[in-house]
Amino acid sequence: MKPLVSCYILSYNHEKYIDEALDGLFSQDYDNIEYLISDDNSTDNTWINIKKYLNINKNKLKNKNILLNKNDNNLGLMKHIEKVVLLTSGSILIGMPGDDISFPNRTSCIVDFFKNNNASMVFSNATIIDTKRNEYGKLFIREMKSKSIDNIINNGFVGLSGATKATKRDVYDKFGKIPLSIENEDDHLPFRAALLDGIGIIDKPLLYYRLHENSLSSWLWKKQSFREYLDRYIKNLDNRINHYIEWEKLIYKSNLSDQEELVEKINIKINKLKKEMRDSNTLYFKFRIYFNMQINILKQYVKKYV
Repeated sequence: MKPLVSCYILSYNHEKYIDEALDGLFSQDYDNIEYLISDDNSTDNTWINIKKYLNINKNKLKNKNILLNKNDNNLGLMKHIEKVVLLTSGSILIGMPGDDISFPNRTSCIVDFFKNNNASMVFSNATIIDTKRNEYGKLFIREMKSKSIDNIINNGFVGLSGATKATKRDVYDKFGKIPLSIENEDDHLPFRAALLDGIGIIDKPLLYYRLHENSLSSWLWKKQSFREYLDRYIKNLDNRINHYIEWEKLIYKSNLSDQEELVEKINIKINKLKKEMRDSNTLYFKFRIYFNMQINILKQYVKKYV
């Protein structure tokens, strides 16, 4: 029997793009899907547009298993994800942001991957689009590679896009709630997966990834003052330390035999980051590298995409 897949849209102030996201959600060519549309108490017309879309397409969608949720209060991304996990029952969960568009074969490709590979999470590539749906090539230009536990600890991040991931339910069930001490889940949930059956890669686009001025990744390329860049850099360092602390907790919840060795590596990384934050010369030197990188991103991408 085909596994039940929970395909869900997380929306928040996506009134301009939600119809296209819903088109992608309901275009899936896989036939055992539980659909969830969950809105985090949008302040624009997103929820109105969702209800209007479902009413207009009610005949076409009448045989689909559709769940609706609108949060009474804005929960924020991580608590919203946790609520979605509780509301759904599929063994595989595929998130579809309210401003992106999934390809029709996204779910079937992911199910096939999990059937033929031992992994707890899989990431794909994506095609970048702008506000008018103009295409700009792949999100990841170079060959995508899987990430091991050592890779993630050494780098301090995963380096893959959370918008493209699909997750087996045990990633949530095994480790409990997502900690609120971290800024986002993009480097936390994959670390959980790495501790279980690992992270897989489908190195082809399975969705359109939209860049616009209010997208979650917009801080990467928005023009900011020197001080704002510095504040962001320090915030990133602090967030990485918090990730390391939470990864250590996850390791002790795992069944790995080399727990102490991994924790020792994490503590070395934490101490190194804390030292960097105390040493103004080192902090400023590394920040200049970060600042120049951000300026290059602005030069290459902003006018192109937005």
